[in-house]
Order: sequence, then structure tokens, then C-alpha cells
Amino acid sequence: MTDQWTHGNWRIDFDAKPIPYRGCDWTATHKDMDASYEGPEDGWVGSHPVLCAATYEELIFEIEEWEAGE
Repeated sequence: MTDQWTHGNWRIDFDAKPIPYRGCDWTATHKDMDASYEGPEDGWVGSHPVLCAATYEELIFEIEEWEAGE
């Protein structure tokens, strides 16, 4: 089961994976609506950044870092 939250323009999901690696239990997907047409093979492709982290706090830090770099 996946739980969802938001932080600014990011959708945050928690989904504990059934593996020992916990580094991507939390993911954030940006609502970026920029898209470009990449041709008939790929069609329209969005530039939706996705970040992942082991904890909610780490994910918020990753989001803040990404936003600061924009």
C-alpha cells in the first residue's frame, strides 16, 4: 500500500519495499508540466523529476536541494 502527501509542487509517496534496501522507500515526483515531443517513437516526454530517500526528512532535504539548484 502506498501513502501520499505533498510538499510544494511535489507529490510524496511512501511505499516500503519488501527488500532489505530502505534507500527508496520515500519518493517525490514533481508536478513539472514541461514536455517536449521526442518523435514518433517516444511521443511526448515530460521532465518530471523523481527523487528518493530512506526517510521523510531526507526526502524533504533532497527536495530543498533540488529546488535551490533550479
